[in-house]
Amino acid sequence: MSDKDKRVRFFFTNTVPLLGYLSLIAVLSHTEGAAFGIPVYHDKCIHCLEYLPVGFLLLRWLSNRSRKRSQRGKAMVATLVLGVLYGAADEVHQSFIPGRSAELLDVAADGVGVLIGCLGYALWMSRDRNWNNNLEIKI
Repeated sequence: MSDKDKRVRFFFTNTVPLLGYLSLIAVLSHTEGAAFGIPVYHDKCIHCLEYLPVGFLLLRWLSNRSRKRSQRGKAMVATLVLGVLYGAADEVHQSFIPGRSAELLDVAADGVGVLIGCLGYALWMSRDRNWNNNLEIKI
């Protein structure tokens, strides 16, 4: 497979799903609050579930960009940081939408979702012998 074919394949299998899901979050965040009718006590669980795929897809995107052993831990940290930053930006965006509000606890719930998604991807990839043998996380 040529380098161009690999880049095209990477774009459609990794980049498009990530950007598509982030776009979906942005579109849903732009909807007025009354349109959802979500009870307040379920809000944090929904934020967590909403950002779980962000952690999974973002770590997949970052991990597949570099298969080097030393980069895996950095990719996990970068996933957490970028996922929480996107959640914070999403909350700021929501503060401008009628019926929506920005809450710090929502950003925390987003971060928990990103973390779970990140760990889920790492566990899923641990089935891959090459990925598992090269996994090294240093905190």
